Amino acid sequence: MSPEIVESVFKFSELKGEEMMLISSKNQIDWDRGYVNAWNTKEYGLFIDKMKKKYQKAEVFICRDHCGPGFKNDDLKDVYQTINTDIEAGFDLIHIDFCHYKGTKREKIEASKNALAYIKNLSPQTLLEVG
Repeated sequence: MSPEIVESVFKFSELKGEEMMLISSKNQIDWDRGYVNAWNTKEYGLFIDKMKKKYQKAEVFICRDHCGPGFKNDDLKDVYQTINTDIEAGFDLIHIDFCHYKGTKREKIEASKNALAYIKNLSPQTLLEVG
């Protein structure tokens, strides 16, 4: 997920005509910061925008992996902040994963459904993955 790798993915996609995905977890890149290039989601999104302009024929999906409590911390507000900034940054896909949610199986399902509905309400075109 370094700038060099991100650009390499865009360049490869453009040269080979292949669809690619860049998938970041909450620890790697998040609304407040991550360990990849010390990027927050907004900074990462701005870099992605530069790559989209430079490699206009590239087909690269920008994806969030394991968006849920317990992957960075247990705070649901943090999860929803991640969702908000991902959508603002133009993420194509968000993987909702509430496996670490503190609650019963039924509560995990309800919390997951709520997050999915929230995303669809904000951004109907955003693709979803459920873990």
